[in-house]
Amino acid sequence: MDVPESGYWHLLGMRVQKREKGRAAIVLPVTDRLKQLFGVVHGGAIASLIDSVIGLAVSGYLEPGQQAATVEMNVNYLRPVREGRLTATASIVQRGGRLIVGTADVHNGEGRLVACGRATYIVNQAPEEE
Repeated sequence: MDVPESGYWHLLGMRVQKREKGRAAIVLPVTDRLKQLFGVVHGGAIASLIDSVIGLAVSGYLEPGQQAATVEMNVNYLRPVREGRLTATASIVQRGGRLIVGTADVHNGEGRLVACGRATYIVNQAPEEE
């Protein structure tokens, strides 16, 4: 799949499952490194998963020389996750001139919804390399 490597994605263990214009899916295996003190997956890891999968869906709309950055995001945590894997799916719900809004759902290995979120991205020209 034609997706640039991300050191952060590698650190968390995220893998791209699907990418097409306006839609994406990422899988995140649950490991002890992702858990907080009470033995559940840290909310920051789930927020990163949501941000990443929506960003991947946004990337299908970018022209050469453009980049996108998150300007707003909200996450609802619905169930704790202790084991298995998380699958995040995203779709774009609105594309304007420079702003793109997407939503994501995160399911556990049993297919239960554990979190959902929405994010807004701004599209900019990438800075020229010197």
